[in-house]
Amino acid sequence: MSSRGRVEGLDVLRGVAVGLVLLRHAWPDLFPGAGIVGVTIFFTLSGYLITGIIRREVEQTGGFSYRRFYRNRALRLLPALVAVLAVFAVVELATNLAGQAQRVWSTIAIGLLYLADVPRLPIADNMSHLWTLAVEEQFYLVWPTALLLAIRRGRVRRLLIWGGSLWLVSCLALLAVVPEGPLHLYQLPTTWVITMLAGAALNLYRDRLPAAGPWAATAAGLALGGMCFLPEAKEQAATYLVGAPLTGLASAVLISFAIRRAAVSGGLVPLRWLGLISYAAYLWNFPVLSWLVASMDNDPWAALLSLPATVAMATLSWFAIERPALAWKRRLDHRHQHTALVGRSAAVDGPPVPSSEHEPRLGLPAG
Repeated sequence: MSSRGRVEGLDVLRGVAVGLVLLRHAWPDLFPGAGIVGVTIFFTLSGYLITGIIRREVEQTGGFSYRRFYRNRALRLLPALVAVLAVFAVVELATNLAGQAQRVWSTIAIGLLYLADVPRLPIADNMSHLWTLAVEEQFYLVWPTALLLAIRRGRVRRLLIWGGSLWLVSCLALLAVVPEGPLHLYQLPTTWVITMLAGAALNLYRDRLPAAGPWAATAAGLALGGMCFLPEAKEQAATYLVGAPLTGLASAVLISFAIRRAAVSGGLVPLRWLGLISYAAYLWNFPVLSWLVASMDNDPWAALLSLPATVAMATLSWFAIERPALAWKRRLDHRHQHTALVGRSAAVDGPPVPSSEHEPRLGLPAG
């Protein structure tokens, strides 16, 4: 484990995920399914980590601070997003380089409100990748409350079963009623819920599940790697009904393997760095690629140049924007923990507290 409590194995996995997305954006004909695999890893990892944050706070304090949770989400996500949207607005309004000047203001509103996954909203073509952020944030408007209630009532397993059932019903219903076909399920908010639930289940039952070993991780990696080359994957109903849960499961296996890696070898350091800046790399890649393609008249070299350009912008974002915001978040968390500690000390020295006999049961219930 690195400083600041980061798990190096998870950073490597983030690097793999965003690397697949970059390859899909640059060479869609060569890596048609790589984008699906990359975002699936991100969704599953997000479900694992966010569920861990919620669970840990409930177990340690007996409650959950929604204000702190959403404040921390905002400090992690909004600074880099605002920077990308600001540069997008300046470039398009000044030059209309990607032909998106007419959609600048609607794109800013859609991006900041996390609505990019809603069909038919007027978002710029080179900012349409923001749909994944929207999917996650909409899920986390519901998940903390649902999980908190499930933990307190001993219904965690039932919550996961109901969540998976609702995902399946929604996919089947949409496939039946959407006239445009399976492709239009790709960016909908319900389509990839199953992958976040897979990550959540891994966290909630991690003490009961066997650790993923090298052979399991290799099999999962090969399965995901094979999906990267599936042609027209977005247009197949099987991608959503079968591919989504399977990629979520394979991603969970890789996460299980990665979290037990205290450190990574030197050869994986570049991937670990890419994972560290993966959020900004994801944000910057699509607009940077579109501007290079437009300015170079569709020269094939534009796709290759987009890779170092993306890494450069993401590195700048990390040092100038994200790291200071994360430092601010840590200071606020430290202040919150200090206040909670003082409060508990005062409770011990003060009047007697009520018996815990009827308090909600914490930790992972049997159900």
